[in-house]
Amino acid sequence: MLARLTEDPSIDCLVVHKLDRLARNLEDHAAVRAALRKAGVQLHSVTESLEDSASGKLVEGILASIAEFYSANLSQEIRKGLDQKAAEGGWPGRAPFGYRNVRRDGTGRRGESVLEPDPQAPLAVWAFERYATGELSLASLTEALAEKGLRNRLGNPPGVSAIHRMLRNPI
Repeated sequence: MLARLTEDPSIDCLVVHKLDRLARNLEDHAAVRAALRKAGVQLHSVTESLEDSASGKLVEGILASIAEFYSANLSQEIRKGLDQKAAEGGWPGRAPFGYRNVRRDGTGRRGESVLEPDPQAPLAVWAFERYATGELSLASLTEALAEKGLRNRLGNPPGVSAIHRMLRNPI
């Protein structure tokens, strides 16, 4: 966006929904604002009143600071929730390859998500054993797994990068 604004002199205005959609921290906000000023582009917010006065710049700085606080605080709260779920034995996301998500009953609205071995888990074990011996390259291993019937969530043979991720995943 900034590149286009500097290349196209016919653009004289940038409209954003809210300032927190433009940048998530004060440094980025200041850098974007400097680039806009250099390009001669005015910034307008649909939901906030931005004035080109000393008090308007103060309010804009405060709004940018609030956006940074909101982002940092949300990240902290999400991390706290994920850690709590893990401490209670739950799994906070999509199951890694070789496992599947199942819901335990009675621990929440839909039950707590936990990991259990997937029916394809023996193929994952086989892959780890073969790769550890060094007898197969990653590409050869991926091909051998596809021949043995290994499939991803969409029913397709997994790619080399998926197998690489699986082998590097400590879970």
